[in-house]
Amino acid sequence: MCGDRDMVIADVTALPPTSFTHVNQGCLSRTWLDHVLLSPCLFDMMDECSIMFNSVSSDHFPLVVDFKVNGLPALTQVRQDNATRIKWDFRDKRKREKYGRVVTELRSGIAIDPVRVCCFQNACLDRGHHDDINAFHEALIECMVRAGQTVFGFCRKRWRTIILYQAGMSLLVRRTREPHGSPSLSGKRVVVRAGGHWLRG
Repeated sequence: MCGDRDMVIADVTALPPTSFTHVNQGCLSRTWLDHVLLSPCLFDMMDECSIMFNSVSSDHFPLVVDFKVNGLPALTQVRQDNATRIKWDFRDKRKREKYGRVVTELRSGIAIDPVRVCCFQNACLDRGHHDDINAFHEALIECMVRAGQTVFGFCRKRWRTIILYQAGMSLLVRRTREPHGSPSLSGKRVVVRAGGHWLRG
């Protein structure tokens, strides 16, 4: 059943078959009742699996799993400073509403593979997943830029962006330059709120 769901029983794979995690004090029987389920990607990062037989907190012995985390990609730090957000009060309400409609319309035309784009495993080694997620983020920001150009007249043709979409309206953008002999990633961070009007960080 675990194999059908592409999961690995880590302790069964790593420990000898004589292992046990539970002792019945009544009949002194030993059984292997507890298990650790890991995705294949996370299992590849596992360094060691063991059982804490010196634990006396219950009749179940805890399973301990150590992971090699040095090779994991770093989590991107998201800026949360509200002072740098664009003040949309200066924009006409009707145009703001139109902007939202245009973004929604453009966004509905993005073709995505939900399985690949919604991969949230930090240890995922499938390069295709990363490429699809980057392409999806780029398509999202393109929708916002096009809507900004259409409704507000924003124009940033020299800049391409790759966004990391976090919860709510917090967007972290790494600014990239169009091919003009400049590096593809400048490392600059740009905080965006709903459109092609950038604030450089």
